[in-house]
Amino acid sequence: MSVLRTLKREIRKLISKKPKGLNETKARAILLHLEGMKINEIAKILQVHPSTVYRWVKEFEKEGEKCLFYKQRKGRNKKINEREIKVEELQGKTIWEAKAYIEEKFNVKISYVTAWRIARKRLKIPYIKPYKIDKKRPIDADNILRERLRGVIKKGVKVFFMDECGIRHDPSRVRRLGLYIVKADYPSVNVLACIPLFDGKPCFMPTYSNVDSRVFVEFLYLLRVGNSGNIVLILDNAKFHKNAYVFSVASRLSITLLFLPPYSPDLNLIELVWKDLKRWVNTYYHSCYALEFIEDEFYYLVSKGNYTRYWIKKFHDVLEEGISMEKFFSSLFSYLLTSFIKFYLTIVQAFLNVFLYFVLREVISPLKLL
Repeated sequence: MSVLRTLKREIRKLISKKPKGLNETKARAILLHLEGMKINEIAKILQVHPSTVYRWVKEFEKEGEKCLFYKQRKGRNKKINEREIKVEELQGKTIWEAKAYIEEKFNVKISYVTAWRIARKRLKIPYIKPYKIDKKRPIDADNILRERLRGVIKKGVKVFFMDECGIRHDPSRVRRLGLYIVKADYPSVNVLACIPLFDGKPCFMPTYSNVDSRVFVEFLYLLRVGNSGNIVLILDNAKFHKNAYVFSVASRLSITLLFLPPYSPDLNLIELVWKDLKRWVNTYYHSCYALEFIEDEFYYLVSKGNYTRYWIKKFHDVLEEGISMEKFFSSLFSYLLTSFIKFYLTIVQAFLNVFLYFVLREVISPLKLL
């Protein structure tokens, strides 16, 4: 009796202290068994199968209190220490490339699923679509443009980013199963447009003909009509941008043509507008009127989106030298003010929704009683 009483006391202590690794359900089952309760009754109380309780009792009779703890399972040692992998090491890689990198670094073989789990679940690296950079692009393209901007951007000068783009009225072909190519006569339009860096009115000119120096000169006249003062037009190195006729017209209109470094479309802000504009056309391609409203969508995107923010941040040193600090910070202030107003309107809308919910509930409740 004294041994049984001691066992009960020890098991109760274990249950109350709950040491690491204790199987509490198993300990309670053994304690109830020592109290004289039947196996079926114990199984019903603990909501386990009677055979499980029977097996626990047999283990306790053989091993004693040792069986009340979970058995330590050694398992295999980890081949990869995931904490040694940094996000920067896998950024810009596909899952297959990340798999090859991890295998080479730790000298192990892993599956595609393991590499995916490390990149997406452990390091939480999002999927992105990498921007293609031409091999012919100069390594110091940013510095080349920075030097060209110095002395050109001055107080009172309006800076624009200009480019041409061909937009087709057909659906996007991203992530589609392979089909036989069937040529279809989709309508398309060529667009010449520019957006301002700070001050100035954006310009948009569609044309259904091929873009050449003659069409480009028409665009320069259209740009001059909408904007006064000196203009700096940042554009790419297309051949029809650089002939003598274009230079003479630009000089007569007081428009300075500033060319980007070769193969550097990422430095032209209007490329971001083309991306959003094409996405919009591809969304509404089933509508035969999509191209007719493309100009309205262009002006809407330019007025809504802040496409100049990253460019200002990258070339802020040149802008601070050439443009007055007052104008620079006024643009920054307007952006911050717009962001604050949007946030404030969101908060007001949320409070208004809550207020209307409680008001309507008070009005509708008496009507239900009637």
